[in-house]
Amino acid sequence: SGAVGGDGSSGVCVDGVGAAVDCCAWETEAWVPPYLFLAAVSGIWFISAALETRLFVIGGTICQWYFAPVGTSDFSGGVRRALGHALGPSFGSVCFGSFVLTMVELARSAAERLRREDRDNILVCIIVTCLECVYAIIEYISKFAMLQASITGEAFCEAAASVTDLLSRNFLTDRQSTRLNS
Repeated sequence: SGAVGGDGSSGVCVDGVGAAVDCCAWETEAWVPPYLFLAAVSGIWFISAALETRLFVIGGTICQWYFAPVGTSDFSGGVRRALGHALGPSFGSVCFGSFVLTMVELARSAAERLRREDRDNILVCIIVTCLECVYAIIEYISKFAMLQASITGEAFCEAAASVTDLLSRNFLTDRQSTRLNS
């Protein structure tokens, strides 16, 4: 379908044999872009939830094996039990942990896009680099929090707080390193 005059300014469209036809144009409605964004975020969140469920089940299964009484030789049903916990009482923790990781991934993607667009701006590069460190810390704590939740049954935020406390105690804070140096 071409338009008379070649540039489409006359508003008359012709078909392949030169007969006049009604003109039409592809236009999206106003609700489509937000819907596509929401669908993309939901898809990323779903995949992240599947990966967090996998991490929860692996952590729960290993925990059942590690903390089993001495002499236990039958470990059947461990995966099913851990999956039951992940999709049952701890499902909210799995969903919230995957939501945190989804938001980190979206923020990381936006920061990377900004860095690529403003390649000449050193301030943007420094800010994006600092944000990458923050994103890495959040991901690190979130992964440990999910494992902590699978072991203890704590909620995600409680597990994140206990993991943060555990990491701060074991990574030699300033007070501990001062005591070791003296």
